[in-house]
Amino acid sequence: MAYPRHNVTIFLEIASLCMALICGCVLGWATFGPETNRIRANQSMSVLNLASATLEAMQEGFTSEAAQKVCEILLPSTSACAVAITDREVVLGYAGAGREELGELGGHIRTAGTKRTVQDGKTRVLRSQLEVGLPVPMSAIQAAIIVPLKMGSSIQGTLKFYYPKPSRISETQISVAEGFGQLLSTQIAALQLEEQ
Repeated sequence: MAYPRHNVTIFLEIASLCMALICGCVLGWATFGPETNRIRANQSMSVLNLASATLEAMQEGFTSEAAQKVCEILLPSTSACAVAITDREVVLGYAGAGREELGELGGHIRTAGTKRTVQDGKTRVLRSQLEVGLPVPMSAIQAAIIVPLKMGSSIQGTLKFYYPKPSRISETQISVAEGFGQLLSTQIAALQLEEQ
């Protein structure tokens, strides 16, 4: 069944805004607790702006160009030192520490944690360089969060946040990573619906 482009665009925008609001609330409550409403409102607005920017980047589909833009958008908004996006087989985008060491994008997924997340759809928190398993050992990356990108029960790829130390990964960082993963998953699903 074909859906009019206008309806799909509206669905995409509504879904993205809902996910952004959820991310903003989780981030605001986890980070600021009982602090003022003004701080929470600013944080929520920041997350909404971020969701809007990722939505704009994904307009042309789940491509390497879109993934690279999303990585560049997300990196300054997290405490991660690098962000990566993969599909089920290759690295589509990467921004941050170690970019030069990794070489060209588009190479096959080489880390065991990412392959397992693509297989079972579970979020992984890796707290050592050995667990992260990058092909080129990088002292700047010692830990990671890997979040599946899902469309229903189908895994479309992963969103990865890399950290310089395991201590930088808190429950808040895990919640933020999962929120961004859900946001991107919603955008990917809407784009695939539009293509149909």
